[in-house]
Amino acid sequence: MHPSTVYVRHAGRANDELPLVQLSSVDSTNTHCLEALRNNKSLSAVAVWTDHQTAGRGRSGRTWVSTPGASLCLSAGFRLPAGFQPVEGFSVAVGVALVQVLRNFGADIDLKWPNDLLFQGRKLGGVLCEAVTSDQEQLWVAGVGINLAYIEVQASAHALLPANLAETGVSIGIEALAHGLAQALMDVLSQANQSVFVGELLAQASACDPWLGQTVEVFDQGVPTNRGIAKGIDDTGQYLLQTPAGQLRLRHGELSLRKSSLKNSLLLIDVGNSRLKWAVSEFSAHAPLSVAHVSSHDLSAEVLETLKQQWRDAMHGAENIQVVLACVGKPEWGALISAFARHEQIEFHQVSSVAAFAGLRNTYEVPQSLGVDRFCGLLAVTKRCPGQAVVLVSAGTATTIDAVDETGRFLGGMILPGVRMMQNALQKNTAQLPLADPEFSDFPVTTQQAIATGIRSAQLGAISAMLDRLRVRSVGPVLCVLTGGDAGWLESGLNNAQCVPDLMMQGLRWWALEKKTDGEQ
Repeated sequence: MHPSTVYVRHAGRANDELPLVQLSSVDSTNTHCLEALRNNKSLSAVAVWTDHQTAGRGRSGRTWVSTPGASLCLSAGFRLPAGFQPVEGFSVAVGVALVQVLRNFGADIDLKWPNDLLFQGRKLGGVLCEAVTSDQEQLWVAGVGINLAYIEVQASAHALLPANLAETGVSIGIEALAHGLAQALMDVLSQANQSVFVGELLAQASACDPWLGQTVEVFDQGVPTNRGIAKGIDDTGQYLLQTPAGQLRLRHGELSLRKSSLKNSLLLIDVGNSRLKWAVSEFSAHAPLSVAHVSSHDLSAEVLETLKQQWRDAMHGAENIQVVLACVGKPEWGALISAFARHEQIEFHQVSSVAAFAGLRNTYEVPQSLGVDRFCGLLAVTKRCPGQAVVLVSAGTATTIDAVDETGRFLGGMILPGVRMMQNALQKNTAQLPLADPEFSDFPVTTQQAIATGIRSAQLGAISAMLDRLRVRSVGPVLCVLTGGDAGWLESGLNNAQCVPDLMMQGLRWWALEKKTDGEQ
């Protein structure tokens, strides 16, 4: 069939059809469609395809390899009025529509949210939606690139080679494939503001998800940010990720998903005085940490059973697992967690403070009596800030203020009541004084301000005193690192302080990473 006789239905005009134009070569089919609409105001829509792009692109300006004859590159463009608002998630709906076309041709294709077409876990193609808007109109274009045959590409030793349509066993002419894909693109573009049409596609999105129920990692511009169980795509095109901290809804933007390659994992558990915190991490110091919190006052048998199931789900797919526990709360919880590890046949370690470990030297008179939470926090700052003197402030139930010098020597520290403990003491032991909200002033003129300002000043005064002492004996600058639930409340009162969430959990992970080097103490 000659390409000029291939048409797609033009939903923008009743009983009309649009020619699908074949180009021998083009820089980018998306760019061609946008320029055609921009240069010819009489065009309401355009559709083109080629087997050779010279400057094809994907998300974030990435290139799309297009060897002549080995790929199909196709785009459809649509002119829309100013103020047109597509239904949220329409770009994900484009991917679903294309998957359905390929499945109808017999190819077992999946959609990796938000815009990759996969065959057996390898990339077969990609989708790119773009728009150019002005006060008068909007130009929308949706493009797809499909590998038709094997393409030799440079890849790392561990990277999966791209898939191609020939591998799927589907035998179809390129014109027929182009026609089917172009019609799908035009259908979605022309009805992008129709919530029923787009909603029907999004309702089928999870059925196209190859990783539903599996452990996946989230990357933001190439940087890992989170990890959890894939729960599919919702009715707005957002991705649902179940993490230890709860269910997240991910907007695509610069985010991308990858199936977790986690083989060696750590279940990190911190049983504190007021909360149990836990996270699952890769065996890497730079992996993302998503930390869940449970009130230690609610640690009933029922809560424990729920935690156990959450831990099993979070570690799903890992081959080698270690449980690493720090416990300053009720000792019986350490025993219960140890029993869980034995039952699951998981390697278990309970961290305790020691005189020396992985470059940290603990000068406490009785090293083992240093709280393991403080020990882990100090270990984390010595690893994060090597060769620097640091005052570490942990603002939790109690506030601890610890000093470590440039050599990793813990010099000692203070313990004082935490922010909430000070508030509660004033409310309980002083007549008619209310609990203070975190509102402070240089010159308080209300009782609330007076309490908040007094508490904050006491905390900051103690921190400043420790900073001054450490500066006297240090050659270089002294850093102040804050962590804990009330760290943000104190940060604004200190110059150049760093607020690091979940530092103690990072210390637990460093302990696991370093224990093979220094030996278990």
